[in-house]
Amino acid sequence: MFFLRRQVGMKKLIICTIRAINMYYINYMHKEPCMVSYNIGIRWLNEVFRGYWKQCVIMFMMDITTLLSLCNDLETQYNLNPLRRMNIIGKVTMFIYTQTIGKCMKD
Repeated sequence: MFFLRRQVGMKKLIICTIRAINMYYINYMHKEPCMVSYNIGIRWLNEVFRGYWKQCVIMFMMDITTLLSLCNDLETQYNLNPLRRMNIIGKVTMFIYTQTIGKCMKD
């Protein structure tokens, strides 16, 4: 009788351990990519650049012409290179957007 209780206790221990490992993996290790297509970021930027001047100023704290000239200066004078899946404008706008979010949260 003691042997059967010990086996059942060991099975419960194994099941609980596997569940804990699975929960840890799902919460901390398995990450879904935010941007799965190259065009998602570019489409978003084109939409902001085309008709939403005020939104561009709110999100990046500068107008479109200033942002584009900043990207051009970074590329030509400071040799900022595009990534395989992201161009210069995408890199700069993502950086500026994360910086302005931090500034907006502090205010």
